[in-house]
Amino acid sequence: MFHSRSLHSFSITALSCACAAVLLTACGGGGSGAQDQQAASSSIGTPAATSDTSSNAISTADENSTQTPTSTGAASPATPTGSEAGASPAISIPASQPATQSTFTAANHLYVAVTGSDSNPGTQASPFKTIAKAASVAKPDTVVHVAAGTYAGGLSTSASGTANGRIYYVSDVRWGAKIVPAGNSSVAWSDSGSYTTISGFDIDGQDGATWRIGISMHGSNSVVQNNHIHNIYTSGSCDSNGGAGIVADGYESQHHHEILANTVDHVGFSGCGTISGIYPQSAYVQVKNNLVYNIGSDGIVFYHDATNADVINNTVFNCSRGIIMSANGMYHLTSVPDYFNVQNNIVFDNRGTGIGEGSGPMGIGSHNTYYNNLVYGNAGGDLSLSSGSSSRTAGTITADPQFVNYVRTGGGDYRLKSTSPAIDKGNTTYAPTMDANGVARPQGGSIDLGAYEFKS
Repeated sequence: MFHSRSLHSFSITALSCACAAVLLTACGGGGSGAQDQQAASSSIGTPAATSDTSSNAISTADENSTQTPTSTGAASPATPTGSEAGASPAISIPASQPATQSTFTAANHLYVAVTGSDSNPGTQASPFKTIAKAASVAKPDTVVHVAAGTYAGGLSTSASGTANGRIYYVSDVRWGAKIVPAGNSSVAWSDSGSYTTISGFDIDGQDGATWRIGISMHGSNSVVQNNHIHNIYTSGSCDSNGGAGIVADGYESQHHHEILANTVDHVGFSGCGTISGIYPQSAYVQVKNNLVYNIGSDGIVFYHDATNADVINNTVFNCSRGIIMSANGMYHLTSVPDYFNVQNNIVFDNRGTGIGEGSGPMGIGSHNTYYNNLVYGNAGGDLSLSSGSSSRTAGTITADPQFVNYVRTGGGDYRLKSTSPAIDKGNTTYAPTMDANGVARPQGGSIDLGAYEFKS
């Protein structure tokens, strides 16, 4: 296997499988055709190379302690970890969802607007015209404010913040700054900076085959939150070049990624197992409060060097498969992928398995937890787990989640009715303190399941 890209110029071949021995699913993370209905415990790929034993190799030993279920089905605290496709219906922000972004505190501020000019100083009165220009001068502890409007995609940003001073790229009106295809780039936004946050953008692939990836994270300690990523590669050739709405890369031993409160829909197309919704490939990942639906392949799938992840309070429906954990140690992973905490999710009405483990060439560890999930109506079975993990499913609910207005292809209201069996059934251990709409958790006696907390 080889990969052709630099950190600052991402090429889709970073997700390509050059070795004929590797199945399509080794890149895309899902199955195609009849593979969609296979149990998730079947092998996702075959080994492409021996494990990397270099000094920067990732080891998972002793990073987390095992949780044990309590009598209520919740888990006692443990050492925490870091955390049919087609045209998308018009989606408006629900009344309960804030139209403006939260305040990001930083010492420095840069401004971008479609009416600006890159020869301007980037102040609020004289903004830049492009995000790329702002990124080229951004330094640690900076907020890049992007005004509502339409901007050309194919972005490649590389500025890094620090642990004490992140760089924030913020659409000041949530989903108001829209990124659309321009040119021949296969990625809407490739960010190779570390300690960065991308928040509130509308990443609109416009049903084309130009983009195979919405946002790709290539630094460490990066956050992608509150974005709407949709209509990505809904037609085109289905080959071994992978893709997804959001990718968290581990090729250069990147780690600690957070994917929070995004809406990811209409990505890929049915029958193509290589284009997924959310696709982490790195260690120490938090995937929380995301709404994922209408995905050609898997909704949320872990592969390559994925390990130590918290997959909490997501809502996933109408995908090939729902949430799949696996890895193949393709880059730097030297120990078995392990410590996946998959809890408080609603995984409903998917075309294959709901929640499953792919064995992969490295197998899968024995410390994974699947507490307090609602899994129901998944055509390939609700759960497909190894014998070790199948004992860690306390609090599982198999019942209709009762959304306010369930529309399978999108445009519905995926909050919970007052009669939902998902209300107050969550495990608080890894749960976020707010839901995808910014509603505080819990509103009742305990955390609700899925991306939205019920609020009367």
